[in-house]
Amino acid sequence: MPASLTSSTEPKAVQTAELIARCLGLELSTRDGLREHRRPGEFLSRADFHSNVRTFFENPTRVVYGQESCDDLGLRIENEVVLALSHGHLRNAILVTHGTAMRSFIMRHWKVDPIEVWESLGLPAYLAFTVPTFDIVASGNVDESLFRMTHTGA
Repeated sequence: MPASLTSSTEPKAVQTAELIARCLGLELSTRDGLREHRRPGEFLSRADFHSNVRTFFENPTRVVYGQESCDDLGLRIENEVVLALSHGHLRNAILVTHGTAMRSFIMRHWKVDPIEVWESLGLPAYLAFTVPTFDIVASGNVDESLFRMTHTGA
């Protein structure tokens, strides 16, 4: 059973986390560090949005779309994972974040094609893994085969 539940402060993540909290009887906390990739708020066509996200993932060390690089975003989410598990009594935690943030974190531990993962995720999607080995133990709306063949072991 998860010991804690922490969500991004963004409304769509909080709404998802509230449902999880009710189902599991957990208290919910929020952290701004779990927020989505900060990018322009203008409405883009689906094709333009996909093009920008593809450029973001294909240039992980550079700020090419929004205010942070893919690598910086992945590290920010990883820091949130470490923080969530840093309390001695917590052995497992649920963190609710967003699609681009989740995939940027995934790229740090699994050598996967981020576009393939991005296009294959359903909603809502989750990935449960062990720390520090990053072995996948459960998932939902995620094609685990994309990860199992490429696990780096952190």
